[in-house]
Amino acid sequence: MPELAYNNNRDISDRAIASHIKNIRKKIRKINIEQNVIETIYGAGFRFIALN
Repeated sequence: MPELAYNNNRDISDRAIASHIKNIRKKIRKINIEQNVIETIYGAGFRFIALN
């Protein structure tokens, strides 16, 4: 699936994507959004959950 996000034949690891997600989650918490808007789907990846 990383090839969908990075279309220029880069060698991207799952750990690199997880690291980006971790940083995005930190930024979301910084702006006082307590709801988990990025859900981890075991074995598949991540999913965005819209705010109510």
